[in-house]
Amino acid sequence: MSGLGAAKFPSRWNREGQRAVYTATSQALAVNELLVHLPKGAQPQGYSLLTITMNPADVVIRRSLKTSRQWFDRVGKFLAERPDDPIAFIVPSVIVPEYNVVLYPRAENFEPEFVRIESIDPFAFDPRLFEDISAAYFQ
Repeated sequence: MSGLGAAKFPSRWNREGQRAVYTATSQALAVNELLVHLPKGAQPQGYSLLTITMNPADVVIRRSLKTSRQWFDRVGKFLAERPDDPIAFIVPSVIVPEYNVVLYPRAENFEPEFVRIESIDPFAFDPRLFEDISAAYFQ
């Protein structure tokens, strides 16, 4: 929950050096978000599913499923103006019309004061996700 991985490898909702924790609003979305970033043929092992809760007052909601550079710039400005506030943004997934929650763990007391881990469970991916279905279904 440190966000250091995202700081080293920036993505859509964080810049290099900016800590972020990417989460999803459902298990299915979390799996899809991970799968699209894996190299072809990779079969992830050793993963866990974390269930977390947080205070809704600490979340900024992006109501549209459309993303824009202007909105991303406003997020950056907001974070710069409130450097000590732990915050989370609900943002659209580009994979399916659902939402991810990006956490910005900048305050020392981010966890457990703002985000509470409810459970940590082992997660095994269904091996069928990694089979080549094109030959079987698209001949």
